[in-house]
Amino acid sequence: MDGRLLRWVPWLLGLIAALLLVLILILVGGDSGDGSAGSGATTVPASDSTLVPPTTTPVETTASASTTMPAATTAPPATTVPATTTTTAALYLLPDGFGNLVAGADHNALAAAGEITAPSWDFTTANDGYQCGWAQGAGPNTGVDVQLFEWVAVVFSVDSSIRTPEGLGVGSTAAEVIAALGTPTEDLAGAYVETERNLYYESGAHGYRFEFADSTGPVTRVYAGFWDMIHLSEGCV
Repeated sequence: MDGRLLRWVPWLLGLIAALLLVLILILVGGDSGDGSAGSGATTVPASDSTLVPPTTTPVETTASASTTMPAATTAPPATTVPATTTTTAALYLLPDGFGNLVAGADHNALAAAGEITAPSWDFTTANDGYQCGWAQGAGPNTGVDVQLFEWVAVVFSVDSSIRTPEGLGVGSTAAEVIAALGTPTEDLAGAYVETERNLYYESGAHGYRFEFADSTGPVTRVYAGFWDMIHLSEGCV
């Protein structure tokens, strides 16, 4: 062999050895990178943003349902409605009359309405030619009589159920009348019988006349109507 060629043999062997060493290191380094060789240590890969995060089971929380309580109300106590009753307004003998039988009312209209009986007339010469008459109350006016001068002039009670607002009527005493109405406007004896007594109470153009059989009572009749008419001793005169 040529001596020059021999001089290159060691160098070539060294080069080959070096290349083999590098190759082995490369192979060893690759195996260590994927964790399949080496000492068995496991290398945890760096976190990858593309990895799916682990499934987390949320803690179930039970929220109390929001309950709106209605405002407390107090129910009123049960009320028993009484049955409807119809009551007739009490009628009183007032200074101008009784119910619709008032001084100056049209007697014909009252007769047509059945509130008085058909009037009877007296045409004696003592009446100076004018009509003077009497009628009896009818329907709700039962218990009173009426003295007429072509219209209602005086109403007078003949029944103890007919009363003034003060409760005075047939059967009351003179003391009771005075106690209820005060001092009379006039206190006169009877026109024909001296023992009779009449107490008068004026109320404007109208008034009361309480007639007594004696000085103390009881009342035998109560008149109401025009002030001058309740003074007529015989009704027409």
